[in-house]
Amino acid sequence: MWVSGCWKQSEIICVYEGAARLAILGECLEETQVVAELFRSFVSHKNYNKLRKLAGNYNIIVQDETGIKVFTYLAGLRRVFYSTHESVVFFSSSSIVLKQLVKASLNPSWLAANMMCDTMPEILQCSSPFQNVEVMPAGDFLQISSEQVRCRQYWTPSRSFENIAEASKELRKQLWISVERRVRACNDVTSDLSGGPDSTSLALIAAKILAKRGLSLKTVTLEGEGASSDDINWVKSITALHPELVHSIISNSHLADFTVDIGQFPLTNEPSGLESIIPRFKHWWNYVKLQKSELHLSGSGGDCVLQAHESYLIDLIIRKKI
Repeated sequence: MWVSGCWKQSEIICVYEGAARLAILGECLEETQVVAELFRSFVSHKNYNKLRKLAGNYNIIVQDETGIKVFTYLAGLRRVFYSTHESVVFFSSSSIVLKQLVKASLNPSWLAANMMCDTMPEILQCSSPFQNVEVMPAGDFLQISSEQVRCRQYWTPSRSFENIAEASKELRKQLWISVERRVRACNDVTSDLSGGPDSTSLALIAAKILAKRGLSLKTVTLEGEGASSDDINWVKSITALHPELVHSIISNSHLADFTVDIGQFPLTNEPSGLESIIPRFKHWWNYVKLQKSELHLSGSGGDCVLQAHESYLIDLIIRKKI
């Protein structure tokens, strides 16, 4: 296995126990010693599913005498692609790497579906932009042995909630734990503050946690195109009520056209519209770097969690119910 790119040392955990080997790639919030003890306890039973319950955002690779198992992250934020070529199985976090390795051609069906419903990747199921390159669904693991290669589900929801109040209480609890585990090891923390519920919730939780250590949270709002006056008014109201927030508003009205830096945009696994906001991201992140931030919180993706995102309707669309 090769790991390339800009990985932090903390994003790669390797543990060995006899013939069994474990690699965790990504953001695992547990101590390495805790991970090692859990792994050793699971080796004898050949059941590694519970490793997925560790806090964080990561993929797991396990190799023992039965073969190789690759576990995806539950939320699907760290994707894994795989392909079989000349009786050899390759897997990677990048579809482009596999495309170049197995000389895969473009998948026209995937491209057509992506162009029609780019906000609903679930409709593409396990296909990828390239033929003979498949993507593992979230909550699945890839089992590779001398006898077979198959993708299997390892996770199902552990419980259901009887009412919204019960679910809201659990969401609040888990959101607090998630922010706390990320913030606790940092002194200089920054956060988006757009005025919306997503970034505002994260910022206020982080500010309360940091205040216990006598630290402040630096928040930033990007003003200009794409930011409504209502958002800015909400930001001003929030910061007036919470003086513990050290807030800055920066303007993006002077940013250059995105085509100026389009050649610097990295290759992505699939077509992306982010090219058009490269200057905005660069301006934003340059400001964050000036704050010497060790951790930056963003509300991006909150709508998919807290609202009725269209991707939640995918099962009905596939069954042609809507």
